Amino acid sequence: NNGISYKAVFKDNAIFSNCIFKDEVLFKYTEFNGKTYFSNNNYNRSTLFKYAKFNSEVSFTGSIFTEEANFKYTTFPQKTNFSGNQFKNNANFKYTDFDDFIDFSDTNFNEEANFKYTKFPKGVSFENSVFSALSNFKYTEFSNPLNFEGTIFNGDTDFKHATLNGEEFIKP
Repeated sequence: NNGISYKAVFKDNAIFSNCIFKDEVLFKYTEFNGKTYFSNNNYNRSTLFKYAKFNSEVSFTGSIFTEEANFKYTTFPQKTNFSGNQFKNNANFKYTDFDDFIDFSDTNFNEEANFKYTKFPKGVSFENSVFSALSNFKYTEFSNPLNFEGTIFNGDTDFKHATLNGEEFIKP
């Protein structure tokens, strides 16, 4: 009704590196079939990858998200890298599926980091990351390797019903 179309299909590699996105980034329902690089970008407005599907390797390394970054319900079947990012506003990874190892090391989450119901079946690293506000890992499914070494939680945390290799991660 509003004339905005979200869905795009990238058949080959998609490279958007060292870019400044001044307006909203709207890749809702988009499918990326080749290797995808969104590295070292500045996102000045809201970033929407909700329901996106990445079918190959993905890298968002070294990027700055000024407003909300929404990856809710997104699928990442290959190795994914978000290391060295700055999420200055909410980072929403609720219900996201990471089928391979994911790297969030050296990342700053300045506002809420929402990983509620997210699955990490092949491991995740948050090494040396900083959570300044609520870090929500409620119902999150972790698997080894799990790395929180050097991670700082300055805000509230919620690991209620989170599991590590199928076992209760932390009692509420």
